[in-house]
Order: sequence, then C-alpha cells, then structure tokens
Amino acid sequence: MISETTDMTVIDDVGHKRDALRTISREDPDMLIMDIALQDGNGLETLREIKKIKPGLPILILSLYPEEQYPSNLLKEAGATGYLAKETVASELLPAVRHILHGGTYFSSDEKSGLVSDIGGQL
Repeated sequence: MISETTDMTVIDDVGHKRDALRTISREDPDMLIMDIALQDGNGLETLREIKKIKPGLPILILSLYPEEQYPSNLLKEAGATGYLAKETVASELLPAVRHILHGGTYFSSDEKSGLVSDIGGQL
C-alpha cells in the first residue's frame, strides 16, 4: 500500500529482528512499521532496542494480538507511536502513517476509548 503512494517510499521490508536493527542503523528512516511478532525475536524487546539506537524514530506497531493486550504497555514501556490491528490495515494504514509522520500518535479506532483512560486522556 505504501509503495503505491507518490508521497512515501519503502526503504526496506524485513521479517527478522537482526535485519530491522541493521536497516535502521544504516538508513535514516522517517518511520518504522513493525509487527509485534517477529520471526527471531520478541517485538517488545526489539522495539526497546530500536529506541536505544534511534530514540526519536516514530514506530507504528501492527498486531494480530487482542487490542487490549499490548497498546498501553507499548506506549508506556517501549515507546511505540501507534498501534494498528491487522484487521484494520486496509482502511487505516495510510491515514495512520501520515498522522504519525506529522507528529501525532495513532491507535486503531476500536482502541481509542480504552487508551484515553490508560494514558490520562492525552491522545
């Protein structure tokens, strides 16, 4: 979807933690989109490692896991900028990416009400 736009470019598409860490070390991406379930590593652990390398890098998490399981932990503990349930990717991915690239945070529509109370009403 992103590759089909004229205003964004995908610089890499990786499925392994080691490849993601190598790419963000070599490149200077504006944003990272990652699955919470990686083939060779824990997504939360990987997210923390990425934030050590590039603390200001916005990261959108995609997940098949139940929405109430991870988002507040991702925000508070690991530094994710957004969370998108995979079932909403078709309709929400591009708006989420654009919103995050303009300095915002983004969470799946179904989660917004639960997260507002989790983070003190500041979305």
